[in-house]
Amino acid sequence: MPIGKIEAFDIGKHNWDAYCRRIKQFIALNDIDKELQVAALVTHVGETCYELMCDLCAPVLPESKTFDQLTEIVRLHLEPQRSDIAERHVFRQRTQRQGETVSEYLQSLKHLAKTCNFEKITTNPLEVSLRDQFVSGLSSEDMRCRLFAEKDLDYKRAVELALALEAADRHAVVAASGSAATEGEGMHRVAEVRRAARA
Repeated sequence: MPIGKIEAFDIGKHNWDAYCRRIKQFIALNDIDKELQVAALVTHVGETCYELMCDLCAPVLPESKTFDQLTEIVRLHLEPQRSDIAERHVFRQRTQRQGETVSEYLQSLKHLAKTCNFEKITTNPLEVSLRDQFVSGLSSEDMRCRLFAEKDLDYKRAVELALALEAADRHAVVAASGSAATEGEGMHRVAEVRRAARA
């Protein structure tokens, strides 16, 4: 009995590279021999994806290919080669959205960075690019200025500071709304005392 379960690949919903990584983990976990890896793949991808494989491999069947050949054929069809420049443009245009937390914004940046090939840049390029875009794209002008003022600001420190500043802003808003409510209650009590004194 195999360990774990992989759902069928949904062409409109799933990412092919991520799906292949999961299949590879399933194969490793179940110690599936190399000769049976294609069989494991085609039995898990589902009918729609299998038909796509048949079309892409025609006139031969998908089973005639190696695991790596078959996954690459599908990848090239579903995810054509992207332009590094275009991907980096999308990455650099991404800014923090209204109501989006710093953590959510950072996750989105990391997702976009995966297709930018920043690793081709030398000397810790991904962290440098993530830091620059993270700081530049923050929606809070005050937070951005505070981070710009930091000397020797690296990626990790930028994230730590932004999270701390966001938390401080949240606490300040809660504290202000709490004191405003208390102040309002106090004024209401004074008005009641005055009305009672007049009566």
